[in-house]
Amino acid sequence: MIFFELDPAIADVANNPAFFTYLLDSPGQCETRIGDGRLELAKAPDRSFGLLVFDAYSSDAIPVHLLTSEAFALYRRKLSARGVIAVHASHRLLDLRPAAADAALAAGLSGRVKDGGPDGPGLAPSRWLALSADAAVLDKLPRDWMSAFLRGRPWTDKRSSPLRALYSALTGT
Repeated sequence: MIFFELDPAIADVANNPAFFTYLLDSPGQCETRIGDGRLELAKAPDRSFGLLVFDAYSSDAIPVHLLTSEAFALYRRKLSARGVIAVHASHRLLDLRPAAADAALAAGLSGRVKDGGPDGPGLAPSRWLALSADAAVLDKLPRDWMSAFLRGRPWTDKRSSPLRALYSALTGT
């Protein structure tokens, strides 16, 4: 398992058993690469990942460059033929699922969405997308993973619209 982490302090905490033992307790081999995830992933061989998980969108600072059509084209190149991209698109204020779904469509990926219920009072639901170039892989997901809504106007490295994400969050459309 490879973790791509921008902040070296986060990696230090993750590797310090006084704070966090998951990496030490893991029966698998874990590696942390420090740097921008998109740039670090670009260095990996094509078709070398069976699963890519993105969990970078819950803070107030949204790494837009990880949600563009160019980014998803890169992710697709790095996936094995039956690989899956899992995107944790939860955010307090914005609905980032349309941007991720549109970028996935532009990259030739099929998708499913799932909204998990809140785990307690005042908590927002968890929002996920599962994406793959092989739609049959997604058909194996449980029934509560619905077909993704794809609008076909992805963000790009040159044009993105966080206002659209805010509008979508406010209106549910």
